[in-house]
Amino acid sequence: YIAKATLIVDPTKKRCGILNHVLQSMAMAKTVIGTRSSFIGIKGARSWKNVVVAKNDKNFAEKIIYLLENEGERKRIGRNARRLIESEYTWEKIIPRYEKMYKGAIKKFEVGK
Repeated sequence: YIAKATLIVDPTKKRCGILNHVLQSMAMAKTVIGTRSSFIGIKGARSWKNVVVAKNDKNFAEKIIYLLENEGERKRIGRNARRLIESEYTWEKIIPRYEKMYKGAIKKFEVGK
């Protein structure tokens, strides 16, 4: 479905960390429009650069219409989204972060014994 989509809309209002479907959409060079919560934890996410942040329902509608009518702008944001994923979220970038997190958790566990 993401591959066929012209635009990805994520109306997440609850703060819940990085959303994999948002990262996947960005990796596929799709423009994602969402709330601030949609992009929590995504290092480098900037509205109108590589994502689009909507403030409320009316703002969502206005921005969706604008992006559907402006293919060039939509594609530019999608390309920038892909570049962000390639620079920050490849396995080569992510694995060291996970290793650090797991090693820290192991240390805390070992100290508690």
